[in-house]
Amino acid sequence: MSRAAAEGKEQMLYASGPASFLHEKADDAVKNLVGAVTADDYDGLVLEISAMTEKYQEQLSAFVKNLGNALGQNKLVLVLPAPGKREGGTSNQGNGYDYAALNEAVDQMILRVEQPPELVDKFPVAPLEPLESVYRGISHLRSAGVMPDKVSVMLTAEGVHFSGK
Repeated sequence: MSRAAAEGKEQMLYASGPASFLHEKADDAVKNLVGAVTADDYDGLVLEISAMTEKYQEQLSAFVKNLGNALGQNKLVLVLPAPGKREGGTSNQGNGYDYAALNEAVDQMILRVEQPPELVDKFPVAPLEPLESVYRGISHLRSAGVMPDKVSVMLTAEGVHFSGK
Protein backbone atom coordinates (compact mmCIF):
# COMPACT_ATOMS: atom_id res chain seq x y z
CA MET A 1 0.00 0.00 0.00
CA SER A 2 1.33 3.43 -0.89
CA ARG A 3 1.80 6.20 1.64
CA ALA A 4 -1.02 8.23 0.04
CA ALA A 5 -3.43 5.29 0.24
CA ALA A 6 -2.38 4.60 3.83
CA GLU A 7 -3.24 8.22 4.68
CA GLY A 8 -6.63 7.92 2.98
CA LYS A 9 -5.68 10.16 0.05
CA GLU A 10 -6.64 9.50 -3.54
CA GLN A 11 -3.96 8.52 -6.02
CA MET A 12 -4.63 10.00 -9.43
CA LEU A 13 -2.79 9.41 -12.69
CA TYR A 14 -1.99 12.66 -14.55
CA ALA A 15 -1.97 12.68 -18.35
CA SER A 16 -1.73 15.57 -20.80
CA GLY A 17 -1.43 16.08 -24.50
CA PRO A 18 -2.46 18.15 -27.52
CA ALA A 19 -5.91 18.11 -29.11
CA SER A 20 -4.54 16.79 -32.41
CA PHE A 21 -4.89 13.15 -31.33
CA LEU A 22 -8.69 13.48 -31.16
CA HIS A 23 -9.29 13.07 -34.87
CA GLU A 24 -7.62 9.69 -35.30
CA LYS A 25 -6.41 8.09 -32.07
CA ALA A 26 -9.15 8.84 -29.53
CA ASP A 27 -10.30 5.21 -29.13
CA ASP A 28 -6.73 4.03 -28.55
CA ALA A 29 -6.21 6.80 -26.02
CA VAL A 30 -9.29 5.73 -24.04
CA LYS A 31 -8.05 2.13 -23.93
CA ASN A 32 -4.53 3.15 -22.94
CA LEU A 33 -5.59 5.60 -20.25
CA VAL A 34 -8.12 3.25 -18.66
CA GLY A 35 -5.53 0.45 -18.83
CA ALA A 36 -2.94 2.59 -17.04
CA VAL A 37 -5.41 3.63 -14.32
CA THR A 38 -6.59 0.09 -13.63
CA ALA A 39 -3.20 -1.64 -13.99
CA ASP A 40 -1.61 0.52 -11.30
CA ASP A 41 -4.75 0.73 -9.15
CA TYR A 42 -5.16 4.50 -9.34
CA ASP A 43 -8.34 6.10 -8.00
CA GLY A 44 -8.81 8.00 -11.22
CA LEU A 45 -7.35 10.19 -13.93
CA VAL A 46 -6.47 13.88 -14.12
CA LEU A 47 -6.51 14.85 -17.80
CA GLU A 48 -5.30 18.05 -19.42
CA ILE A 49 -5.67 18.53 -23.17
CA SER A 50 -4.14 21.80 -24.27
CA ALA A 51 -4.47 24.08 -27.27
CA MET A 52 -8.12 23.32 -27.87
CA THR A 53 -9.95 25.17 -30.60
CA GLU A 54 -13.58 25.03 -31.69
CA LYS A 55 -12.47 22.63 -34.45
CA TYR A 56 -12.12 19.82 -31.89
CA GLN A 57 -14.90 20.81 -29.48
CA GLU A 58 -17.37 18.03 -30.35
CA GLN A 59 -14.60 15.44 -30.57
CA LEU A 60 -13.27 16.37 -27.14
CA SER A 61 -16.73 16.19 -25.58
CA ALA A 62 -17.32 12.74 -27.10
CA PHE A 63 -13.85 11.57 -26.04
CA VAL A 64 -14.32 12.71 -22.44
CA LYS A 65 -17.77 11.10 -22.29
CA ASN A 66 -16.35 7.79 -23.58
CA LEU A 67 -13.41 8.02 -21.20
CA GLY A 68 -15.64 8.74 -18.22
CA ASN A 69 -17.87 5.77 -19.06
CA ALA A 70 -14.86 3.48 -19.54
CA LEU A 71 -13.34 4.54 -16.21
CA GLY A 72 -16.49 3.40 -14.42
CA GLN A 73 -16.13 4.02 -10.68
CA ASN A 74 -12.72 5.68 -11.10
CA LYS A 75 -12.78 9.47 -11.04
CA LEU A 76 -12.21 11.69 -14.06
CA VAL A 77 -10.85 15.18 -13.41
CA LEU A 78 -10.37 17.58 -16.31
CA VAL A 79 -7.95 20.53 -16.20
CA LEU A 80 -9.20 23.37 -18.43
CA PRO A 81 -8.13 26.95 -19.04
CA ALA A 82 -10.49 29.42 -17.42
CA PRO A 83 -12.44 31.10 -20.23
CA GLY A 84 -11.45 34.73 -20.23
CA LYS A 85 -11.73 36.18 -23.72
CA ARG A 86 -12.50 39.86 -23.84
CA GLU A 87 -14.92 41.49 -26.23
CA GLY A 88 -13.07 41.84 -29.54
CA GLY A 89 -10.05 39.92 -28.22
CA THR A 90 -8.03 37.31 -30.08
CA SER A 91 -7.27 34.89 -27.29
CA ASN A 92 -9.10 31.62 -27.92
CA GLN A 93 -8.54 30.52 -24.34
CA GLY A 94 -11.47 28.32 -23.45
CA ASN A 95 -13.14 28.48 -26.87
CA GLY A 96 -12.53 24.81 -27.67
CA TYR A 97 -14.45 23.48 -24.69
CA ASP A 98 -18.16 22.74 -24.41
CA TYR A 99 -18.26 23.22 -20.66
CA ALA A 100 -21.89 22.09 -20.34
CA ALA A 101 -21.21 18.78 -22.12
CA LEU A 102 -17.99 18.21 -20.19
CA ASN A 103 -19.85 18.90 -16.93
CA GLU A 104 -21.95 15.80 -17.55
CA ALA A 105 -18.94 13.55 -18.18
CA VAL A 106 -16.47 14.46 -15.43
CA ASP A 107 -16.34 14.27 -11.66
CA GLN A 108 -14.37 17.50 -11.27
CA MET A 109 -13.13 20.43 -13.37
CA ILE A 110 -10.03 22.37 -12.45
CA LEU A 111 -9.87 25.84 -14.03
CA ARG A 112 -6.29 26.81 -14.74
CA VAL A 113 -5.99 30.58 -14.55
CA GLU A 114 -3.11 31.78 -16.69
CA GLN A 115 -2.26 34.94 -18.53
CA PRO A 116 -1.97 34.34 -22.28
CA PRO A 117 -0.98 37.19 -24.61
CA GLU A 118 -3.94 38.84 -26.25
CA LEU A 119 -4.75 41.37 -28.95
CA VAL A 120 -7.87 43.55 -28.98
CA ASP A 121 -8.62 45.19 -32.30
CA LYS A 122 -5.08 44.20 -33.42
CA PHE A 123 -3.43 45.98 -30.49
CA PRO A 124 -1.65 44.21 -27.62
CA VAL A 125 -3.40 44.56 -24.28
CA ALA A 126 -2.25 43.84 -20.75
CA PRO A 127 -3.33 40.46 -19.44
CA LEU A 128 -6.40 40.24 -17.25
CA GLU A 129 -5.79 40.38 -13.54
CA PRO A 130 -5.85 36.84 -12.12
CA LEU A 131 -8.95 37.49 -10.02
CA GLU A 132 -10.73 38.94 -13.03
CA SER A 133 -9.89 35.74 -14.90
CA VAL A 134 -11.30 33.70 -12.01
CA TYR A 135 -14.47 35.80 -12.01
CA ARG A 136 -14.94 35.53 -15.79
CA GLY A 137 -14.20 31.81 -15.77
CA ILE A 138 -16.62 30.98 -12.98
CA SER A 139 -19.29 33.25 -14.47
CA HIS A 140 -18.92 31.50 -17.82
CA LEU A 141 -19.20 28.07 -16.23
CA ARG A 142 -22.28 29.05 -14.24
CA SER A 143 -23.97 30.32 -17.39
CA ALA A 144 -23.10 26.99 -19.07
CA GLY A 145 -24.82 25.09 -16.27
CA VAL A 146 -21.71 23.68 -14.62
CA MET A 147 -22.36 22.70 -11.03
CA PRO A 148 -20.28 24.82 -8.60
CA ASP A 149 -19.35 21.79 -6.49
CA LYS A 150 -17.52 20.35 -9.51
CA VAL A 151 -15.20 23.34 -9.96
CA SER A 152 -11.78 24.05 -8.44
CA VAL A 153 -9.44 26.87 -9.41
CA MET A 154 -5.69 26.63 -10.02
CA LEU A 155 -3.77 29.91 -10.14
CA THR A 156 -0.39 29.86 -11.79
CA ALA A 157 2.40 31.42 -9.76
CA GLU A 158 4.31 32.95 -12.63
CA GLY A 159 5.01 36.61 -12.98
CA VAL A 160 3.49 38.58 -15.82
CA HIS A 161 5.45 41.25 -17.64
CA PHE A 162 3.53 43.24 -20.24
CA SER A 163 5.88 44.68 -22.83
CA GLY A 164 3.20 46.11 -25.11
CA LYS A 165 4.33 43.94 -28.02
